[in-house]
Amino acid sequence: MTTLAVGAMQPLISQQIWRKILRRRNTAIVTGLIVFTILAAVIFSLTPLYFAQSTVMINDREARVMSFQQVLSAMPVDLEAVQSEVQVLKSRDLAGKVVDQLNLVEHAEFNPELKKPTLAEQFRNWVKDQIASVLYSTAPAPLDKRALAIDLLERKLTVEPIGRSRAINVSVRTEDAALSAAIVNAIVNTYVKDQIDVKLQATHRANDFLTTQADEMRDDVKKVDLAVASYRARAGLFEGTKGTLLVEQQIAEATTQLANVHLKHAEAEARAQQAADPSQRQSLPEVMGSQLVSRLQEQESDLTAKAIEAETTVGPRGARAVQLWQAAAETGRKIKTEIDKIAASLRTEAVVQRLNEISLTARITQLRQQLGQSYDAQVRMHALEREAEVARTLLGTMLNRQQEVSSVEALQQADATVLSPASVPLHHAYPLTKIFLFVSAIVAAAAGCTLSILFERKSDGLKSMDEVAPALSVRPLGLIPQLPRRTTASKYIIERPQSAFAESLRGILTTVLPSGSGPRSLLVASALPNEGKSSTAVALARLAANMGIRTLLIDADLRRPTLHKAVGCMKSPGLIDVLENRVTAASVPQNDTGSALHIVSAGEGTNVDAIRLLSSITMQQSMQAWRSAYEFIVVDSAPAAAVADARVVARCCDETIFVVHWNKTHRGLVAAEIERMRDTGISIAGLVLTQVNVREHAADHYSDSGVFYEHGNYYQS
Repeated sequence: MTTLAVGAMQPLISQQIWRKILRRRNTAIVTGLIVFTILAAVIFSLTPLYFAQSTVMINDREARVMSFQQVLSAMPVDLEAVQSEVQVLKSRDLAGKVVDQLNLVEHAEFNPELKKPTLAEQFRNWVKDQIASVLYSTAPAPLDKRALAIDLLERKLTVEPIGRSRAINVSVRTEDAALSAAIVNAIVNTYVKDQIDVKLQATHRANDFLTTQADEMRDDVKKVDLAVASYRARAGLFEGTKGTLLVEQQIAEATTQLANVHLKHAEAEARAQQAADPSQRQSLPEVMGSQLVSRLQEQESDLTAKAIEAETTVGPRGARAVQLWQAAAETGRKIKTEIDKIAASLRTEAVVQRLNEISLTARITQLRQQLGQSYDAQVRMHALEREAEVARTLLGTMLNRQQEVSSVEALQQADATVLSPASVPLHHAYPLTKIFLFVSAIVAAAAGCTLSILFERKSDGLKSMDEVAPALSVRPLGLIPQLPRRTTASKYIIERPQSAFAESLRGILTTVLPSGSGPRSLLVASALPNEGKSSTAVALARLAANMGIRTLLIDADLRRPTLHKAVGCMKSPGLIDVLENRVTAASVPQNDTGSALHIVSAGEGTNVDAIRLLSSITMQQSMQAWRSAYEFIVVDSAPAAAVADARVVARCCDETIFVVHWNKTHRGLVAAEIERMRDTGISIAGLVLTQVNVREHAADHYSDSGVFYEHGNYYQS
């Protein structure tokens, strides 16, 4: 099912529910009134409770003039601290103090023994006593009135923080307005007083403790100072500049020198490695910066140039050219010799820097050993100094706190402030009469609607043509209104041809017998007796006959025939006589005294086997003969749910209409019988609802509701 289809069905479902409620509106109204009356009686019988409330603000301790962190633990004002104070306000100890202060054991609300018990309470107490006498061999302990009063107060007490603030609401609900206010004020005042008392007790204890500790610490300070001075002299711990040890300064200086020497050694090694490579010697800074090497290189270049020029003049073997080439080669050897000297000096410098590095490393190692020894001694000395400093600090702290505690003992304040004391409530807080009555009205309306829907569902009869197709998958033909008492359909259709009853049958007849059709036979069937099947068959046949249609009415209910009584004709000869071959089919039709209708009654016989007769060849031949003689044949048969006669007769008819008692016959039974007929190949022309109560149907809010009741001026009564 698509979303669009679901969305379209939702208003339809709501309308169906609303229609069900309207159809059972009397049930809904009566049920709602009963439920509302009961709930209202309960509401007005409730004992009123009065609500009194006070607000307490938790102060920020860090804002105090004097700090007592060493006396009382600091209480940061956060959610955890506020929740802790909430638990204090709800504590049993505080409730016990309030019970004693207000003497609540003398109030009937907190002492059930002072109340006059109701009959139900007396019976309950008697049952408890009987059970206790059986379970316990000794008598139960007497009731602790104070403990019970505390329990009851804890149940009536509510303590809640206000959001994320430092404010706390304290409230109590009792049956006495003045008592509610008195209890709340007693709780908050006792809570504040307890805070001050706790502080004073802590201050007294702290003052005594500080006095004792200060005397002991004076002696400890003297002993520790003497120990520090004695150990420093024995260990020879000397300090350098900036408060460091002399050995530490020497290590720092040697470490700096070692870093410089290490750098120089690395540079010397790099230059020595470069000098060892003939291809890189020329790029050494020492070579490039040597004036001798530069002059020799210039001489070599000059001699080479002249030798080349001489070869051009005298040839390569000329004496001048040979001399010049020899001089140039000698100069090159001098250059190499000079560069070798520079390389040797670089290697020597690298060795010297390496020796310096080794020497400084050994020096630092020696100094570090000395420093370790000094540290060992210094650790002990520092421990002694710390002990001395701690002792002096503690002594100063103790003396300062002793003076503060002694001087501000009378300035103690509570950590909480009562922002608004409780006042005596003027109106009760429970029950909320208006709200409860409003909710009761909603509940009563819901109960009435629910009960009406349940009753509507329980009544599973068909009440409208709207329900026929969805429930039974069969065409709805129409509604037949209920006739007045002591009136028969066979007479009424003749006496009141313009009545709503006649018009409804005329509409059904027009549907099942359209103009221009050939001869037709129609079976009128029903699931159960007394559904108006026979009355509908007689009325349809007489109406068709009065419309000028040659019509034959056949009573095929061979078990309990009734048509001969309805139309006032003879019972025999009839259909049984024809099927038993005692008479011919053409001889049995009788004339109706009230119309142009011809009637074949059921006939008479002994030990009649209805199924055998109705399924015989004679029945088929007789029906064929009557089809030739009449334009329209209406057949009445036995109820389909009781016997199989209707399904046998239906095979001899062109169409079958199913008659159902309005708002009575179970739709499941009707559906089952229609399905059984269809399974045997029977054609169902449609379904008719009979004996419709027009007044109730008009109030049912179906699409066909009020078709007779609201438009009665179109019909003759």
